[in-house]
Amino acid sequence: MKISVIFPVLNEENRLEIGILKTIEYFKHISYKINYEIIIVDNGSVDRTEELSKSILKKYNNIIYLKLKEKGVGLAFREGAKVSSGDIVGYMDIDISTDLNAMEITIREIVENNFDIVNSSRYLPNSKIIGRPLFRTITSKANIYLINRILKLTFTDYMCGFKFFKREVLMRLIELCSDEKGWFFCAELLIVGHYIGKTVKEIPVNWIDERSNSKVDSQIIKLSFNYLKNVLKLKSRYRNKDDISNYV
Repeated sequence: MKISVIFPVLNEENRLEIGILKTIEYFKHISYKINYEIIIVDNGSVDRTEELSKSILKKYNNIIYLKLKEKGVGLAFREGAKVSSGDIVGYMDIDISTDLNAMEITIREIVENNFDIVNSSRYLPNSKIIGRPLFRTITSKANIYLINRILKLTFTDYMCGFKFFKREVLMRLIELCSDEKGWFFCAELLIVGHYIGKTVKEIPVNWIDERSNSKVDSQIIKLSFNYLKNVLKLKSRYRNKDDISNYV
């Protein structure tokens, strides 16, 4: 059994090595023994991310570096999945905002409980959020509410940067989903997975907001409208599909 951990990165010279080393150290002590590979997908960095990634590659034989010209978390995850070799494939944020203890829970839910998808949630009763501004929490929950209302779903989080899939399930979903390059692609994988009958386990996580002062804050309204646009396109695209028409 092997797990592929994909890190989409963009100008992460200050976080890259710390995030990779934390992940490596975690797998040394995980009680559930499993082989792993780390895939760094660099899409559009103009800082020292590439240089640092290649330096890390020289030290470890289970790390892959993939350079893309275009930006987009969705694009990075999709392309990273194509070069992965794990039985379980997923992505994480390089700042390790989601507590790594979620990894062992994720593996057990897929291997032992046979779930197809594990979705981390910041908003389950046992979840814990540290350091997130109220404005971002409100906009995040508003987006979740709108997605659930429009698509008649009940997930508690769509955009937390920690999702893992059975390999064969992910590859099928990549075929079915749009070519969206941004964050919404990751939400779309979850939504379409549910529509075609794949089993999803949401797990509570401890999550630290390391980027509350980042440029994301100034773009949050724009991102929210983009999510809404993509949700409406998704509903329109699948309205007449026999295999998921009951869900839309």
